Amino acid sequence: MTGPRISNKRMARLLGYTNLLQNEICGIIRARRAKCNADPPPVRKFGAKMPAANRQPAIFGGSVLLDHHADDRAVGLAHALARKCADVADRVRVSDNERQNTVQYGDVLFTGSSETPDECGMSSVLTTRTDQKLYLNSFCFGYRFNDPEMFLPGFTKHLFRSTELRAQITRTASGVTRFNVSKKRMEDVTIPVPPIEVQREIVQILDNFTELTAELTAELTARKKQYEYYRGELLSFDASIPKKKLGETCEMKAGKAIASEFISSVGTQDRPIKCYGGNGIRGYVNEANQHGEFPLIGRQGALCGNVNYATGDFYATEHAVVVTSNGDYTQRFLYHLLTYMDLNQYKSAGAQPGLSVKNLLEIPAPVPSLVVQKRIVDVLDNFE
Repeated sequence: MTGPRISNKRMARLLGYTNLLQNEICGIIRARRAKCNADPPPVRKFGAKMPAANRQPAIFGGSVLLDHHADDRAVGLAHALARKCADVADRVRVSDNERQNTVQYGDVLFTGSSETPDECGMSSVLTTRTDQKLYLNSFCFGYRFNDPEMFLPGFTKHLFRSTELRAQITRTASGVTRFNVSKKRMEDVTIPVPPIEVQREIVQILDNFTELTAELTAELTARKKQYEYYRGELLSFDASIPKKKLGETCEMKAGKAIASEFISSVGTQDRPIKCYGGNGIRGYVNEANQHGEFPLIGRQGALCGNVNYATGDFYATEHAVVVTSNGDYTQRFLYHLLTYMDLNQYKSAGAQPGLSVKNLLEIPAPVPSLVVQKRIVDVLDNFE
């Protein structure tokens, strides 16, 4: 039996292409910023009025579409999805006398609500021309430009997913258990209006980057499956390999609590040290409390039992269990073994699941020779 095979050369080539494209994008951004400082592009607000000849407002809402009308004419139902390009989600019947807002080429569609503000106002753009009549459902609202020649739809699909625009749109949402976008506040969102030739250049680069990213994601997913396959094969030992409780072979100790005000979301000169919580890197702090190489087990939350590997100087919070071998394991082999053991299955039930260090120390695990461990590590590290 053989596992899936992914070419290391192909992976390296994809990563190389992605890095080159990222560098190219960064170079263009720097050049654009320098140019913008001298000659900033015009900006406009969402709330600008449509020409009188156009009966549909710049910001228009969807309606509840029913399928029990006598008219047999079927239409597409478009809405904003997780994708940047709008898609037809369903088909319904609409009578001739029913008033509905149609969706046209270039329209930007937004989700109106979500459980978190970060997911509100996610955009999708109709980037293809069609003779089919498309209508917007009640869960979304749309935006149409005064001048259809002002933007390339291929550009706006990227523009409204950009960090700056997403930050503005997120601030238009409010709520408690469910957040809703305020169309009134959306009118104050400002968008840059670069020349068409600049838009075209940006579209070409970002479309290439999107294509490469999708290909790289597929390769990484296949590589993860490949790793999991070989990990299962290599860490499934027969009865000839002795087993010991983790408490006999390891020391486990939770880190130390630290207030969130002392954690930065990005590494800075003042806070360069990685801070590990229950789900991996939580942020950056100014001082380490651990030094060396250690597997870390997340012990709090729905994802408790996940295993990370920290090296050098780092900070471990109270939600990260630092694991140290007493000599029966190499640290790197211990990381692969703990990952394979699916420690999440040992979590406690309740509103806030968690792992008890006392219970973890009672779990039996195989202890192959250090020579075998090194061979296994050499293979599995190849996939990371």
